[in-house]
Amino acid sequence: MSITLTKTLWHTCPGEFGEVCRGRLRIPGRKENYVAIKTLKGGYTDKQRRDFLSEASIMGQFQHPNIIHLEGVITTSCPVMILTEFMENGALDSFLRVRHADRCCMLSTHSLPVFFTSCLSVSAGE
Repeated sequence: MSITLTKTLWHTCPGEFGEVCRGRLRIPGRKENYVAIKTLKGGYTDKQRRDFLSEASIMGQFQHPNIIHLEGVITTSCPVMILTEFMENGALDSFLRVRHADRCCMLSTHSLPVFFTSCLSVSAGE
């Protein structure tokens, strides 16, 4: 297996795990594809490492077209990394803030089910 980091996409907010990069994942017998690589910043505590790996464990339990796919976890390198399907438009919350500002205010003006329906529509590319 080969992983190539190609570009830092964004840095997470202070207090979160680390940074997220775009990379290419090459697995023998599979087509090379872009992945998002979330790293655990240096100097982490045991609790931060457990929380980071717990996030990957939870992600790995889902198989749904509206939830990003976990490609793998690398714990034998420094930094520790979570590899997920690459989402061209970034995180859903950021996408909504930038491209659908009118939908972001729906939570204060509409019911929660209407807001979630809007989020599902955006995640499905509608």
